[in-house]
Amino acid sequence: MKFGRAAPDTAPGLLLPGALSIDPVTGEVTGPGGREQLDPKVMQVLMALARRAGEVVSHEELFAEVWSGAVVTDDVLRRCIYQLREHLVRAGGDRRYRALLETLPKRGYRLRRAADAPRPAGALRRSAAIALAAALAAALALGWIIDSRRPDAPAPAVQPSIAVLPFADLSDAQDQQYFAEGLSEEILNLLAQIPDLRVIARTSSFAFRDQPELGVAAIARQLDVSHVLEGSVRKSGDRVRITAQLVDASDSRHLWSETYDREPRDLLAVQEDIASAIARTLEIRLVAGGEAAERRVDPGAYEHYLHGLYLRNRRGPGDLAAAERSFRVALEIDADYAPAWAALASVLMMRAFRESDGPTEGLERMREAVSRALALDPLLPEAQVRAAQYHFQTGDFERAREHWRRARELDPDHPLVLGMQGGLAIRRGDIGTALAVKRRIVMLDPVNATARNNLAWTLVRAGFDEEAERQLARAKELSPGNPTFDRIEAELMILQGRFDEALGVADRLAPGALREQILAIATYGLGQTAAAEAAVERMRRFDDFELPRRIAEIHAVRGEVDQAFEWLVAARDAELAAAATPGERSRPLNVIDSLLLRALHDDPRWTEIVPPQEIFL
Repeated sequence: MKFGRAAPDTAPGLLLPGALSIDPVTGEVTGPGGREQLDPKVMQVLMALARRAGEVVSHEELFAEVWSGAVVTDDVLRRCIYQLREHLVRAGGDRRYRALLETLPKRGYRLRRAADAPRPAGALRRSAAIALAAALAAALALGWIIDSRRPDAPAPAVQPSIAVLPFADLSDAQDQQYFAEGLSEEILNLLAQIPDLRVIARTSSFAFRDQPELGVAAIARQLDVSHVLEGSVRKSGDRVRITAQLVDASDSRHLWSETYDREPRDLLAVQEDIASAIARTLEIRLVAGGEAAERRVDPGAYEHYLHGLYLRNRRGPGDLAAAERSFRVALEIDADYAPAWAALASVLMMRAFRESDGPTEGLERMREAVSRALALDPLLPEAQVRAAQYHFQTGDFERAREHWRRARELDPDHPLVLGMQGGLAIRRGDIGTALAVKRRIVMLDPVNATARNNLAWTLVRAGFDEEAERQLARAKELSPGNPTFDRIEAELMILQGRFDEALGVADRLAPGALREQILAIATYGLGQTAAAEAAVERMRRFDDFELPRRIAEIHAVRGEVDQAFEWLVAARDAELAAAATPGERSRPLNVIDSLLLRALHDDPRWTEIVPPQEIFL
């Protein structure tokens, strides 16, 4: 099927209830959240489902219609379904659009519709377009997507969800925490491959490590999950005992439990056994891994790999260097272990930009790790992400783009992929996509304070101040005293003219340039010009790389536009002078997180100084 612009005498699309316009001729979906271009295969899947709206269409039938004659795996179809749902959500600006497309485990997919719903007025001339429009309009016309408060609205299908809690270390010496947590994380990663299971991210699941007083039901409520996996590890000599229990969060009932007494070399098999057992219990399918997933790693290498992950995630003083040593020991034992090469690449990149050697030498060390990870397992999402980051920093933007796209295809919900996708959307000025991604991250990582803060910032950019305040309040509950949250709170108050309250936030901050900047803006807003100028002078005395940007923000809030742009040019020149890699030099001026510059966005000079970054499009 070819997709092109409609001829002048054909209808370009159909406006459905809920302001969602779908045009299969051009392959576009448009709605309150923005315009989405569907890949031709994704649109063909949607057309196949629409022609049989209300019926279950099996995997085999979709393969025969969309990929006739081609050899395709289930994973390809699953990715198409996922992308289709995300396109509808982003175009509609509401997660409830996701429920329009229903997954029936072991049977297939169904595009929901209501037989008695009226057909919309007007139609596309092409028969396939008419079928699609009628199916979607029928579902939307009921209002069950747009307004779930209606008492007669059908309830959307409930997707099973799970949180994997960090396994307890029951070893006599209590020295296996890294091992227990690493094992839990690897099980979590396996479960995340199940198409129809929502898996809470590690950050949120592991946040309850030190809260034994909370029961499973309370943790499940905070994470909004239907199931919880908990367990323990006891290591003694050359034997490991692993106990795992799957708990129904609604009544704390144990649905499945098992104890494994194994040697360390059998640990990967145990992880896969646990993931498969959970999938069977929840009656959902676990996607089979490729050849790399079937390979067995040396148990000593695996243990050092888990130790490296633990140190990398903790990131205390000296942890990155220690993590690098652990990964290198793992690779000395088993040089063909791809996850260890990918993890080593991540640590080398972080050290390159945080420590004294400098990014050039650090990136050169990273090159080998990236190449080895890709050669050993090109289906490993982290390997593709690290390759994209490496090639971006070295200036090979085309190869960076290829690896980035491959990472998204392999696992669109991988934390690294979602994080990059949200950041890139912001850099190219696509606030609608950024907001959808940030919401997705919070759904998968609900007690991650930084994720909540990032969502709050994006909500302010999108004009949803009230929801932003709620998300920010939740972030502050999760991480009290974090100065990053004070900054966005102060900026939001300033934008709303709440200068007295902004002064209260400034009083909580430690002495520094940020505190003086907020004081300068708030006192000026209250008409205290002398106090504002005094705060500006104090701010200038601090050794602060962001000083030009801070001064630009002060001028922008005051309405002194020309002075604001003069200081933005100074900020840009300072960043370019400090940039050490082609990737850093290609980035737009680092002011994308500034809410105080919002008044400048409509000025033509803004895009000259802060051009959208299109590298990964």
